[in-house]
Amino acid sequence: MCHHESLLKRYPVILGVPAVLLIGWFDYISGQEIGLSLFYLIPIGLVAWLASSWQAVACALLAGGCWLTADYLSLRHFSTTVLWNAFTLFFIYIAAAYLVNHLRRDRDDLQILNNELEHAFKREAELARTDVLTGLPNSRAFLEVLGREVARARRELRGLCMLFLDLDDFKSINDHYGHAEGDEVLTKIGTLVRDVVRGGDVVARMGGDEFGVLLWHVPRAEAAHIAERLTARVAEFATQYPKARLGVSVGIAWFDDPPDNPDEILRAADREMYEEKTARKSDVR
Repeated sequence: MCHHESLLKRYPVILGVPAVLLIGWFDYISGQEIGLSLFYLIPIGLVAWLASSWQAVACALLAGGCWLTADYLSLRHFSTTVLWNAFTLFFIYIAAAYLVNHLRRDRDDLQILNNELEHAFKREAELARTDVLTGLPNSRAFLEVLGREVARARRELRGLCMLFLDLDDFKSINDHYGHAEGDEVLTKIGTLVRDVVRGGDVVARMGGDEFGVLLWHVPRAEAAHIAERLTARVAEFATQYPKARLGVSVGIAWFDDPPDNPDEILRAADREMYEEKTARKSDVR
């Protein structure tokens, strides 16, 4: 089926020319009593829609010629009326061929433009929800996912857990190694966090040197283990920058009954992170 459709699109005259000739034959045998001039528009329109403009015009000229031949064979002479009708039909057929062909081309151009616009809109929507530096979802995307997960958790009567990460003394990276290396560190930390958590968990850069992690269906104890692994991996990574005092503070917000507002979950995780950061600075865990 697809092969035949492709063949007709590549060679529309395969169908158009025989159709014109067939209509011309019926036009001849029907004589002057039945006019079939309108039926020529069907193959003309088909060729004009599937083929190029010159092929469409050729089909229109063939249709006009067939009508004129059939009319002549019926009358056996050319009158002024016949010639005027022939001129009119030639004009109508050629105009119809051009019109249909241009409509098809405008349709194709519009479809291409729509596809480009759709791609651009999708790209813009993706960029609006993606952190340019790390390639992770940004805070906007994270809150959207968090909102959907809150609704699902409340519907399924299950808990919800979020981690909030803040790099300790990140400024010392910029001071000792430069801002370009600081950006590289943020990118590597984002990759590190994504490698530690599970495949279904959502990792996002919330802004600056802060990251958020939404843990899916995780037991409370497992959330604490993930936070410990993140702390250990960042500490291991920080050995590459001995002049800095890079570390990470992780806040864990666990809810048996999550609130409706995702911002409350974010604030709770942020509050836990600051308590952890204060404890780390005081050497108290």
